[in-house]
Amino acid sequence: MPTIIHDEAHRTLDAELDARLAEFSAERVGPRGSEYLALTIRDEAGRLLGGLTGETFWNALYIDKLWVDEDHRRKNLGRALVSSAEDRARLRGCTVAYLSTFDFQAPAFYASLGYTPFGQLDGVPAGSRRIWFSKSL
Repeated sequence: MPTIIHDEAHRTLDAELDARLAEFSAERVGPRGSEYLALTIRDEAGRLLGGLTGETFWNALYIDKLWVDEDHRRKNLGRALVSSAEDRARLRGCTVAYLSTFDFQAPAFYASLGYTPFGQLDGVPAGSRRIWFSKSL
């Protein structure tokens, strides 16, 4: 029987699994066409004020991480980052965007941008919930 290895290098295994899954999926629905997004807002000194990472694939934008420095929140930096990501995604042929956040983070913010909740996982972390949102582009 094959052996389970518990300390495989994460990034190496992740890349191999991604390649295998991409091959499997491409045979069924076409190539993924994955492109990453990395957007930042920095001050004159180069200090990070906000950033967004994500990925476009097939016809979807996935926003993985969005962060804005606490001293610069409520100044539309997050809105600008999401809007820029959505614009780039549209240029790449995307028709939908999705993301997740926790109830103690930014669900009201994403709702204000037109994102609609489509699922949640209660109790992660304990006493909270993770919420998934989507938006037509």
